[in-house]
Amino acid sequence: MTNRNYCTNCGEEMPIDVPFCGNCGVAKGTANNFCANCGSAVIAGSAFCTVCGAKLLVESMQQNNQQPAMVNNNQNAGNTNQNARHHSNLLPWLIGGVFVLIVAVVILLPKDPNGKFVYQKIDTSDSAKEKITKTFTISGEKYTFHGVVKVQQSDGKYVNAGTTDEKGKVKYKKDKIMFTNTNGTSIVGNLAKDHKSIIYDGQNFKKK
Repeated sequence: MTNRNYCTNCGEEMPIDVPFCGNCGVAKGTANNFCANCGSAVIAGSAFCTVCGAKLLVESMQQNNQQPAMVNNNQNAGNTNQNARHHSNLLPWLIGGVFVLIVAVVILLPKDPNGKFVYQKIDTSDSAKEKITKTFTISGEKYTFHGVVKVQQSDGKYVNAGTTDEKGKVKYKKDKIMFTNTNGTSIVGNLAKDHKSIIYDGQNFKKK
């Protein structure tokens, strides 16, 4: 093998002690197109030169062909590990995002219509002004109702002209709410989507 003086890639004659071909720039012994001993073209797959009989660099070529595959495998493994790290870094953010979304949904969901709903009106249809105040107080499945009518006197002051008190059970579903008093009489009202107002007997009760 000391007589290798031809480029095995392009067949150009080259000095023995030069590692790269001056014609094509390929490293010596890394191709198998020409015989390194005589410079003759090589038949693909041949183990020996058909002109001078010198042994060709078949084994070296096989090793060189396998090396890029190993590099690619290493690169693929590196990419896989990098992708795994990337996904593992995203996992806490995804979990946090789902948690925030759940909290937002819970906050935005309408609460049970508990509390006081008040209707107020000043009636001037009669000669004397009347101030009407009605209040529903809802707690779970029970409610109390308190109505007050005050009449304005000549001095401008309002005095109590009558009160109404009632209690019973309340049921609601979506946009409907039903009040059933202790006598068994029921009246159905409309419940706002945000549960902040009730339309009852044509009157708008707002939550306070």
